[in-house]
This record gives sequence, structure tokens and C-alpha cells, in this order.
Amino acid sequence: MTVPKKWKTIFILSIVAALFFAAMTAAAFSKPATVVGKQETGYCIQSIEYSYRVFPTSSVLYPEADPLPQGLPSYFFRLTDKIEVTVKGSISTDADIGEKTDFQVKALVRSEEQWEKEINLNHSIENFVDEKGALVFQTTFNLPLSSVQGLVDKIVEETGVHLYDGYNIVLVSTIHHPPLEGGSITEDRFSGELQFKVDPYTIKPQGELVHVQEDRAEEELVAANRMNIFGLLLKVSLGRVLFASLMLLFAGAAAFSGTKIYSREKKESAEALLLKKIDRRYGRRIIKVGEFKELPPDLIKVKVDSFEELVKIADERERPILQVARPRNDKNSRFFLVDEKTLYYFSLPKKPSTGSRTGAS
Repeated sequence: MTVPKKWKTIFILSIVAALFFAAMTAAAFSKPATVVGKQETGYCIQSIEYSYRVFPTSSVLYPEADPLPQGLPSYFFRLTDKIEVTVKGSISTDADIGEKTDFQVKALVRSEEQWEKEINLNHSIENFVDEKGALVFQTTFNLPLSSVQGLVDKIVEETGVHLYDGYNIVLVSTIHHPPLEGGSITEDRFSGELQFKVDPYTIKPQGELVHVQEDRAEEELVAANRMNIFGLLLKVSLGRVLFASLMLLFAGAAAFSGTKIYSREKKESAEALLLKKIDRRYGRRIIKVGEFKELPPDLIKVKVDSFEELVKIADERERPILQVARPRNDKNSRFFLVDEKTLYYFSLPKKPSTGSRTGAS
């Protein structure tokens, strides 16, 4: 009796599958079941950009009187005819701000830690929507250098305090807009400054030319995490259950097929051991023959309980013991003794037990 090949195949495949799904289960449990992401619920991008051109008076130093390049550390006060300033403000948002958005530019004369005075600017502001959908405001004006100097002289005369360090012309630009929907972005104004430091000899631009503020409102989103299984995106939570179940299923199949293999091998080993004992003690009295083709219909069949009983009958009848070659569809080896019209036979027990009487002990 040999173990069927199918059980060995099932055992090996089950072991491999169980190990594979054990690894997949470990991978699934090593990943979080959910991931936390962020979704943008609103945005507002605002910018204020300054640019200026300094026009000098015709002089020995500047005979051509062309505009001086922007960004020089300073410009000579006495050789400056005018300073043309352009201010551009823009706001881009997903909210509906409509016509409620306003843009203001004001000028201040400031003496550090002493006084500050607003001055009038003669300018107009135009607005339009650019190709990106942003609302843009723009204005261009000249700094009122002469009127500012006259204002400063009057204040010095009134206060009796001379400005040895000069004064500042401060440009303050502000975008006003209504609070955005949902209250996610609460700031309703954005400002940017540019200063010109004026002393008796020079004019020095100070501050940033470009001011940008970007506000984004976000909310957290909890989503199911997924793992890539041979190109298929599978939820981690589902993978944990699925792979653990398949691991247990194939582990059970491996245990079942392994038990089948072990029990059959154990049974085959016990039968082989019993046959070996019988052959060692009574081998000379046993004749191995092929299976019986036909038996007389009136032949009486008697089954004996032990091989010892069969040996006893053989001694009494002086008959040989026949061992018939086991046919494929018969799982037990059999021993026969023919005495006229009586057939005595002994079959190996299906589950031999220790100490069973066989006459071979």
C-alpha cells in the first residue's frame, strides 16, 4: 500500500500557498488600514507689486536725462526731477468676491518716532481680470517730492525740531475683500509698503518691491489605505481578512493532507512489519501463488481470527498455507488453506494493534 500521489501534491501545494498568504497577511497588517489626507476647501492668493522709474534733471552727471535703472542703492536728491511709481495689486480666490473688493494706495510722510502725516496723491486706479482669472488693480503716479519737502519744512518750523536724519515717504497699498465663504480664511485685508528715505543729499528706496500672501484652507480626509497586489489595488482592511482566511484555509488543507499521508504510511509500515514477522517464522510453510480465478460454488469459506489458528489447522490437515498476491482493489494481504471443500483464510487486520495474535510474535 502506497500513499496516493494526489495527497502528496495537495500537501506540497497547500504548504506553499499557506506560506505565501502568511507573508501577504503580514504585509497587510504592517500597513495602516486608513490614511489621512487633506483636501483644499478654499484659497486666496494676493500680491502687491511696486515698480518705479527715477527721472534725473539734465546735468553734467546725467546729460541725457534718461530714466535711471530701478534698484540702485540711492539717487541724488538735487538731481532727481521726478519718481514715477506704479503699484499693481491682484487677488485670486475660488470665492465669489464680486465688486466688494477694493484697492487703496496712500502716501505718508514719516519722521521716525516723532510724527507721521498723510499726503494726497493725484492718481486713479483701474481694475481688470487677467487671463488667469485674477482681479487686478493698477495705478501709476509721481511722488510729490516738492510738496512733501514744503510740508516737512513747515512742520520743522512749527516744532523747532530739525530732521538731521531726514524723513521717509511711505507708500501703503491695501487690498480689502469680504471674508471668504465658510470662514476658513478670515483675513479680509492685505497690505504692502515701500519707503523712500529722503535726506538732504540722497533718496534711498527701502523695503520689498513684491509682497505676496497665499492662504489655503484645508480639511482632513480619512480614506481607506490600499495595497498593490500584482497591479490590483486592494483595501488593506479587506486584505487582512482575505489573506488571513486563505492562510488558515491552506494551512488546514496542509494539515489534513499531511494527516492522510502519515496515517497511510503508518498503516503500511505496520502491515509490512507484520508480514515480515510471519515470513521470518513461517516462510518455509507459505507458498505464494497468484489470485484465485474461479472457486467452486459449493466451497465453504471460513475466516480465522489469527494466523496462529491458520497454522494449527494446516498442521492438523497437513496442508500448505497459500499467500495470494494482493490484487489492486484489495487493501489486505490474505493467507488461505484449502481442505477439500473448505477454504480457511486469514486477512491482516486493517489496524493492527500491539500484541494482536498472529502466530508471528
